[in-house]
Amino acid sequence: MTNSVNIYHKRVRIGDPHTNSDTSTRVSMLFSIYDALVQRDGIGTFRPGLAESWSVSSDAKTWKFKLRKSVSFHNGEKLVADDVVANFNRFRDPSMKGEAGTKGVYPSYFEKTVASALDDQTVKMELETPMSDLLDLLIEMPIAPRNHFDTIEEDLTGTGPYVLEESSDKHLVTVANKDYWGGEAQYKTVNWIKETNAMKRLEALNRGEADFIPSLDVSLHDQVNPRVTIVEKESNVCMIYFFNAQKGPCMDKRVRQALNYGIDKKRLIDEVLNGAAYPLESVFSPLSLGYVPDVPGYPYNQEKAKKLLAEAGYGDGLQISLNKPFGDGWGTKVLSENLHDQYELIGVDLKINSYPNDNPGEYSDFVKAKEIDDMAWFDSSPLSTYRVCREKLHSGYKGAWWEGYSNATVDSLIDQSERTLDLAKKEELFKGVYREAWDDPPWLYLYRPRMFWGVSEKLKKWKPANDGLTFPFYFSK
Repeated sequence: MTNSVNIYHKRVRIGDPHTNSDTSTRVSMLFSIYDALVQRDGIGTFRPGLAESWSVSSDAKTWKFKLRKSVSFHNGEKLVADDVVANFNRFRDPSMKGEAGTKGVYPSYFEKTVASALDDQTVKMELETPMSDLLDLLIEMPIAPRNHFDTIEEDLTGTGPYVLEESSDKHLVTVANKDYWGGEAQYKTVNWIKETNAMKRLEALNRGEADFIPSLDVSLHDQVNPRVTIVEKESNVCMIYFFNAQKGPCMDKRVRQALNYGIDKKRLIDEVLNGAAYPLESVFSPLSLGYVPDVPGYPYNQEKAKKLLAEAGYGDGLQISLNKPFGDGWGTKVLSENLHDQYELIGVDLKINSYPNDNPGEYSDFVKAKEIDDMAWFDSSPLSTYRVCREKLHSGYKGAWWEGYSNATVDSLIDQSERTLDLAKKEELFKGVYREAWDDPPWLYLYRPRMFWGVSEKLKKWKPANDGLTFPFYFSK
């Protein structure tokens, strides 16, 4: 095992490992140092992590996890079931911090869940209601030594394939864990280096200083050194505008349908994104359980959009107010202006309201507080179909990112999925949600980004996983 790898990232600070976050750069670093009970394997499937096996009761309310034997934290302390219980209780604490509005998201699933250690190797979780998709949540829970929570933000000690050696505001240095239960990583040292400027990250890659850069914008591809490999994969992230279905014109299904028919997605993707995206058809991506490939999405159809608006009582025109982040955050200025111009063609006057400051967390909290106007820019990032359903669609849960959508069929299908352990049957239920949410859209469906990475010659064999995360453990020579 020789050599090191330099990864240039927008950020290198991890902070408290139990902070809720969907930020890919942070999660990539986090789970290089930590492990969860289980790991995602394929679409809707999981493989052992710190838990070598698990079982669930027929009512999907009681789960038991058998831990691997002889696993130790980086400080030499042995992993036992009490560690898992303590981490779970901290992870689901409502006071736990969250990035970009995610505070309280995971705790909302586990308010009355009881976790206990049956012995040193066995953890039991008892849920108040059925949750057949519990593993979809536990993959996000890093396990740390229970006696080190007081210093957890500085003392990043896990059981993962890499051990933290050095940390600052500018870089993170990790070294391979020679005692890792999954085997020793091929690269001894991974240097995570902070560089917020996309062009400077590419320059470092071209010079050979960087070995790996994520988020390589398509506009920079023509400046990539011939020795550099550009790796591409479709993203599971769904870029959308929420409809406010609690009040105003978007309460009407016909208006929501019309606004979807009124957008030429190909034009939008070409003009705004340089072609670096795929059209979004419904509430899940092809990388999530329940995607239905034969649902074509909303075709661009001005006449149908006008007809639906007229049926809804807006034949003489409709004014819609839209919320977006401050300035051009996430490219939303150009995107929203493109929508404005396209909607004019179907008689919709789109008023664009930018959030008053550039704090992305505050904008997310604003959306989470369900204070939006008629529409609001956002994304749907979970690879977990269950999380999308519960946090954004189910009118009974009224989850973090639910904006008033109410569809009895969708609610019933989600309820059934929570009790369904058979994967094939669960997939059919989620497909039902997908089809119904196409016909009765909770969102304006826009696009799924194409993801690009720049990798050096030494890492050209690397292939991204469905979640788009960067785990150096899987770098091969």
